Amino acid sequence: MRQATGKSAPICNFPAADPSDAPDWLPLPPPPSHRWPETQFNQAYQDFLDAHVAYWGSEECVVLPKFAGNALRTVANWRRGCRAVDVIMPMGTPVASFMDRRGRPSDRWDGGEGLGITGNHTTHSGVLAGYLLDAYGSVIGLKLWEIYPGAGRVRRRIYPVDDSRFGTANARAYHAVFDIDQAPLGGPDNPYYRLWLTKRQTPPVRSGWAAHTPAAAGRCATLLPRVQPLLQGPKA
Repeated sequence: MRQATGKSAPICNFPAADPSDAPDWLPLPPPPSHRWPETQFNQAYQDFLDAHVAYWGSEECVVLPKFAGNALRTVANWRRGCRAVDVIMPMGTPVASFMDRRGRPSDRWDGGEGLGITGNHTTHSGVLAGYLLDAYGSVIGLKLWEIYPGAGRVRRRIYPVDDSRFGTANARAYHAVFDIDQAPLGGPDNPYYRLWLTKRQTPPVRSGWAAHTPAAAGRCATLLPRVQPLLQGPKA
């Protein structure tokens, strides 16, 4: 049985808010692979997500990050972490878009207003399944597990790095989900936590531009290959 970590608070749209009420047959997630970036969807991890969706009986997109981080708490605590196309994150990392309802960047889920607006393309969340690379090893898309009302089960989708697409349709909109304490959601139950903690404990650079980068501040991890938009016109 999965054990709750940290403090738990009531959440919406769940028949039971206490993770300890879950039966023993609900599986633990498979350990994250060290073959980054993943190039194929992991069926065992999708089975884990499907089992929890079936038990809790909710198809809201926010449930998948909560299961992956074992953090069934209010989304009001969600804070924006590193952008998912900028750093290497393991399979199973909770990710979400962080914009307000006008499409402007925000450090809080839905700009701190609520659960989002259907069809507004500013709020969506899921679980990282890997990265889509081009022939040169550059990141051109994110692979996510997601769910939404009416989906019936966990779906798999690739979001391209395409700046012609607004909001949640663009892979650049997705960030790691942090908690209110500015640590990855779920703490040690989050596959990204150990890597984040290692980088956070790295001695800071005392001088130079690197001292002011997110990685030096302990917020991010190893950089990914150069991100390229999918659609590139001829250079002038």
